[in-house]
Amino acid sequence: MGDALRETVGGSVGAVFCTYAGIPFDTVKVRMQTYASVGPQFQLNKWGLWSKVEPTPPSSVHTAVNIATKEGGKTFFRGSTPALMSAFLENTVLFGVHGIFGRWLGVEENHGASKSWGAYGKSCMQHGMSGFVSSTVICPAEVLKVRLQAAMSGGAAVGAAGGVSGGKLFAEANALWRSEGARGFFRGLGASWGRDVPFYIVFFSAYELLEGTVRTHLQDKPEDDLNPLAAFMCGGLAGSIGWATVFPSDIIKSRQQNASCGAGYFGTARSIYLEGGVNAFYRGVAPCALRGFPANGALFLGVWCTNRAFKEMDAYMGVEQSEGYMH
Repeated sequence: MGDALRETVGGSVGAVFCTYAGIPFDTVKVRMQTYASVGPQFQLNKWGLWSKVEPTPPSSVHTAVNIATKEGGKTFFRGSTPALMSAFLENTVLFGVHGIFGRWLGVEENHGASKSWGAYGKSCMQHGMSGFVSSTVICPAEVLKVRLQAAMSGGAAVGAAGGVSGGKLFAEANALWRSEGARGFFRGLGASWGRDVPFYIVFFSAYELLEGTVRTHLQDKPEDDLNPLAAFMCGGLAGSIGWATVFPSDIIKSRQQNASCGAGYFGTARSIYLEGGVNAFYRGVAPCALRGFPANGALFLGVWCTNRAFKEMDAYMGVEQSEGYMH
């Protein structure tokens, strides 16, 4: 079986692991990112006069508790179908094109050895180009996922777009198609590129650095396979580092994709800044960082399991073994 097909299948299996490990955290994150207050409230101050009080955006714990108590545990998995579609497309394409770009650029596996600056440059190009392609492919599924996750029972999300369908996938897709046509499914594409290209540069680079450290210092032979726990830990840490790095672009993307009108990238960024300054760009960062560890750890665990299955199959059939991205 060719390398490209192995990498594609590995990404597909990893996507299933990743989606169900991370979707509850992702729902909390999107709710926080698309939170809209009901406007200023008034209360009596200590002098008996009415004063305006700006509502404080809820914390991640408060958001999670509200979802659980007011809407039920199933709500944490609302949008899981488009999320799985998105993750399946993203990681199938990502790992497939990642290997193709790597071979095209001449990126070599180093098994934990140090790289030259030229090799690092090639690796960053490989990671960034892969992120650009996968981000473009998954944009329609991402738009639907965000709008379904933002839909609240009796609440309000920014723009009030997500929720007109009552949380139903096909109803949401139909409503979006009727209101905006095909363009609506690619809303926030620029913000997706601004998030995913740097994310995958940081994510894969961090994974390779952590993997190299494990191979060099914790294994007798650097060329040996990682064990599944090491693969999970390296993937999880790399995911948390990547998400913490690019989070401001993620909130812009979520706002654009859920808005009832087609606001531009800089217009959306300006409105977020006016809500709460720089801190507003990090609303939901806690559940995002928490999600990054189990979701991306599960992603690489899925890739590890797939590669191991292919190696066992090769050994059984007497075929020369081929190395995938993670070996």
